[in-house]
Amino acid sequence: MAFQTGSQVDPRLLDYSGYTRGVTQGAAISAQALAQLGAEVGDAVDKLRKKKEEKKQKSFIADSFIKMGEANPQLGEMILPDFASAEEDEKKLAANTYIEGLGLANATKLNMALIAEFLDSGKKTEQKIGNVQTFMNTIEALPNYRIKDGKIFYDPTKGKGFDEREVRPDDKIFTDYEGGQEFYDLFYDPKGIR
Repeated sequence: MAFQTGSQVDPRLLDYSGYTRGVTQGAAISAQALAQLGAEVGDAVDKLRKKKEEKKQKSFIADSFIKMGEANPQLGEMILPDFASAEEDEKKLAANTYIEGLGLANATKLNMALIAEFLDSGKKTEQKIGNVQTFMNTIEALPNYRIKDGKIFYDPTKGKGFDEREVRPDDKIFTDYEGGQEFYDLFYDPKGIR
């Protein structure tokens, strides 16, 4: 049956289901996109907070290293050769580079250990710091060892990287070289549990 021009259509006979489904699906997609955007913004804010906290912690440790280096010339020389005559920004750069080399966690351990050493006047801090530095220099000079983030790695096939492993706490390297015990105490057993 054909409609004549000007005739009325009964709205009960029209099918709006496709339109309604389209509107509903569009709203669901919009809601999902907004939820995903909110999650990404939340993650970005969390990362920013963590980065700010890490920067604050690095700055504190760097300042602590500088102050201890000024109080103890041997520690200062460990951070930067000719530490005593260096500019303030050079000291800060050297301390930050030292922190990056050790890794934040190990730099924090070292900082806490050094503070404890400075507070305990009965111990010879200069000797222990010198021993750790001597040990680190020895390790760097050995062909199959390297130090990264305060950990010692051994690679029997230097340069190939297939079988590199972290040195275990019971490794003889800690007892065979001067300063090995002090290095172990700082980075592997800072609380003296062993």
